[in-house]
Amino acid sequence: AFQNGTVELKDALRGMNLNVLVGAYNGSYFNYDDETGIDAAYPGIAASLMDELAERAGFTWRSSFGIFTDPRGAAFNETWTDLLTWGVENYDMNVDWWASNAERLSLG
Repeated sequence: AFQNGTVELKDALRGMNLNVLVGAYNGSYFNYDDETGIDAAYPGIAASLMDELAERAGFTWRSSFGIFTDPRGAAFNETWTDLLTWGVENYDMNVDWWASNAERLSLG
């Protein structure tokens, strides 16, 4: 709708539920527990920023998000770039910080 001019850019996400992938590893900026979910008292800066973006742009995200932990563990044996690539292919948004490097730049 934005591309054909029927919706302004500021309203492009209004009413949507975004599928968000969030880093929930030791040292991340997202306070999540498998049993209790997102920490209500201090959700972390990632959740706080997503909440603010969602409020301003009119979308939701808390009902449809996934978390990731450090991919280098024995259960995964993947790289951070593998995780980033998978996340981009399977989610609408990836909430974490990512360093730019030659390998990732070559992937597009």
